[in-house]
Amino acid sequence: MRVAVKGKRRSLAVLAVVVSLVLGIAWFLLGLGEAPAGQPSLVTLDLNSLEALRAAFNRDSKQARVILLLAPT
Repeated sequence: MRVAVKGKRRSLAVLAVVVSLVLGIAWFLLGLGEAPAGQPSLVTLDLNSLEALRAAFNRDSKQARVILLLAPT
């Protein structure tokens, strides 16, 4: 009896982890790409757009500014 309960708990735990991962991936893939109203649209940085980022960053020097770099690794 105890073995069956342990097996069910383990199965439910694995299922919960898998469902969480699938939902997290779906949220990541479907939730990106839109900025809130009144905010500039999101951009992807590459070598060609760094100068525009630098100019925009320096232009707003009297306001608080944050640059957040995220990497998938």
